[in-house]
Amino acid sequence: MKLSRREQGVLALLSLAGLVYVGFVYGIDPVLGSQQAIREEIELKRASLDQYRLVASERKRFQDRVSELQARVTESEGFLLRGDKVPVAAAEVQELLHHFEQETGVSIIREAVLRPKQNDMFLEVSIELSVKGSLGQIKDFLYRVETHDKLLTIPQLSIRSSFSANGPLSVDLHVAGHMPRGEKL
Repeated sequence: MKLSRREQGVLALLSLAGLVYVGFVYGIDPVLGSQQAIREEIELKRASLDQYRLVASERKRFQDRVSELQARVTESEGFLLRGDKVPVAAAEVQELLHHFEQETGVSIIREAVLRPKQNDMFLEVSIELSVKGSLGQIKDFLYRVETHDKLLTIPQLSIRSSFSANGPLSVDLHVAGHMPRGEKL
C-alpha cells in the first residue's frame, strides 16, 4: 500500500514526536532528576559546612575560656594548704595559729588535731583549741584567722567569760584548713 504525501508527512511527524518523547523520557528527564538530587545534596553539604565553620569559629573562644578557668584553678589552689598529707597540713595550720598567738598576745591553752572531714572538693583539717585573752586580743586573733591568705574557717566557736568585767575571756573553737581532696590520709 502506497501512502500519500500527506500521510507520509503525518507519519514522519508522529515518528519525530515519538522520538522526541522517548528522548525526553529516557534521556533528558533522568538527567534533570539527577541534577535535582545533586542540588539537594549540595544544599545539605553547605549546611554541614556552615555548622563546621561555626564550631571552628567557637573553638578559639572555648580555648580562651579553658585557659581562663585553668588560671582561676591555679589561683584558687594557692588558698589551700601545701601539705600533701594530713599530718603535714595539720602542722601547717598549727604553725599559723601559733604565729597568730604571738602577734595578738592570746594564750593557747589546749589544742588537738581532729579527724579530717571529706567535703566535695577538699579535705577539712581541723584543729580544736582553747584560747584565753582579752576581748581585743580574741577579736584580733579571730580576725587574723579569717583574713589569712590560706583558706581557714572557724566551723565552731564558743565564748566563756569570767564573772569580772575585766577578766580574760576563754574561747573554745575549731579552726579548719583545707587541702585538695584525693591526697593520702
